[in-house]
Amino acid sequence: MFAGDNDDYLPPGPNSSSVGLGNGQQAAYWNANQHGPQQLVYNLATYIGGNAPSASPQVCKIFLCPAALAANPALDITNCVVYCVISITNTNSQGGVMPWDPFGYCSGSEPPHKLAPPRKLADVTASVWGGVLPWMLTDIDLWVFGNNIPGWANPTSVPTVPAHGTVRNYVFFDAHVETKTSKVPGLCSPF
Repeated sequence: MFAGDNDDYLPPGPNSSSVGLGNGQQAAYWNANQHGPQQLVYNLATYIGGNAPSASPQVCKIFLCPAALAANPALDITNCVVYCVISITNTNSQGGVMPWDPFGYCSGSEPPHKLAPPRKLADVTASVWGGVLPWMLTDIDLWVFGNNIPGWANPTSVPTVPAHGTVRNYVFFDAHVETKTSKVPGLCSPF
């Protein structure tokens, strides 16, 4: 729906105040800093039953995994990262590494990412990727980082344990969802 309203561009669209999305995605959004257009939910909320962004924090419940909250009760719901979008550093569904950030990227200071606008939905269709769609969104937690936990990640901002035990849910660009077993740290280990 978003792409249909934005000349086939993925969020945040071609005319956003944010060039692209960040990797970590939250269920809370509002018109402030990292909680605004660089969040997928900020761009999709009105399409999926959430309120339009405003000056006050909002949580789009359909964008929040209840299992993540149940498994991680210390999370600050208005400031936690519960999902990750696929990026240039991730393995796509075919096992190859994405050559670019499909949703663009909101900063030029985090290599290998570059400040970049989002791509079009047509760039991530099965016909472009040898009949297999890339995943676009998955659960995130501290376990995926292994021994490389970033400085911004802590038990109140990122779930400490996987919400679904040894499996992760992956949403694909055609909106279907697959559950994959994760045996080692890393968002892409099932592929």
